[in-house]
Amino acid sequence: MAFPQPPAIPEEVPRENPGSTVTEPVEPDDATAESPRAVRRWANDLYLVAIMVAVFIVDQVSKQLVRDNIAEGSSVPSEGFFRFTHVSNSGSAFGFFPSQTATLAVASLVGIVILIIFYRRQATPSRWLHASLGLQLGGA
Repeated sequence: MAFPQPPAIPEEVPRENPGSTVTEPVEPDDATAESPRAVRRWANDLYLVAIMVAVFIVDQVSKQLVRDNIAEGSSVPSEGFFRFTHVSNSGSAFGFFPSQTATLAVASLVGIVILIIFYRRQATPSRWLHASLGLQLGGA
């Protein structure tokens, strides 16, 4: 059984302007809901968001566990190569920019926007890109 072929030229569809009678050809694009590429894109975005949310939750829970169970300045175990030590840092990594919370918040937001722009401009982002951006945006 032969299936009908789609028309060679795009269908005429009225514009969304309510009073207009003008019709323009509509080309199928990647943003249509039926497009497998659009579905794949949503699935990949969901993968990135899932990693980001999971990392954020694990990060916050682990910080709360340390605050609740380890006194400030002490370590568990007290001796050995690997230890959990409760320290506070009001700055960025390694104590740079102490007490500059507003400046660091703005810098973080700028960094997040740059990462999202970078992600959106990738033609076919890989799973590794989704995973790495999810880890970064989640706070790992």
